[in-house]
Amino acid sequence: MSDNMFLLAVIVGLIYFVSWSEHTLANILQAPIVLGAVFGLIFGDLSQGIILGAGIQLIYMGAFSIAANMPSDYGLASCIAIPAALAAGLDVETAVVLAVPFGVLGGLLDNVRRVVNGYWVHKAEKDIDKLDIRAIEFDATVGPLLVSFILRFFPVAIITYLGANYTATLVAMIPDWMSAGFVVLGGVLPVIGFVMAILAIGRQQLLPYFVIGFILLTLNGGLSTVSLAVIAIAIAVLHVQFTKSKA
Repeated sequence: MSDNMFLLAVIVGLIYFVSWSEHTLANILQAPIVLGAVFGLIFGDLSQGIILGAGIQLIYMGAFSIAANMPSDYGLASCIAIPAALAAGLDVETAVVLAVPFGVLGGLLDNVRRVVNGYWVHKAEKDIDKLDIRAIEFDATVGPLLVSFILRFFPVAIITYLGANYTATLVAMIPDWMSAGFVVLGGVLPVIGFVMAILAIGRQQLLPYFVIGFILLTLNGGLSTVSLAVIAIAIAVLHVQFTKSKA
């Protein structure tokens, strides 16, 4: 079991590190639902992995970085919460409780990375004066990459390795009021994200649909999210048919 957890920790750490590369395909790995499918395959429970990933994905719907500021790192939140939830058999609500604080921590770690990488900028200025091409290449690529690897691989790998044994204890240590707050936050953030998305595309007249959807989701009496999605698609089709110009 220990060897398996060590290998899993290495894999999760590498996945998180690679997801922050400049390649578009690698960036897809930051999406919680994609990570949920990947970790679900690793743990042999694809459906539960996707369910956990989708639950965390809802928290960050519509969330985006403003300029260079990243409010929350949903990649880190997923890499910590989903493997821990799969290993300990936790439900979606508990996974959200774990994901939210680690997402905030990821934003702080990214700020640390930028501050540390400022060293390479000053070093590059000196190497430019010396016309040391190899040193300049190191300052621009290898140096920042090493900093990113240290800050992104090791914390995730260590937490993942310890997570299977200590996740239940960690959750038990969280006060009930704080756990309830994280669950409520996880339910509210998707609505805020949707509203932000609507405001961003300048279609504020569509906001009533989100109000209706939120009320249906909270007062559904057993109606699943998938059923609500089907209803939403039907309403969207009707909206387009009734509002499109005859011309």
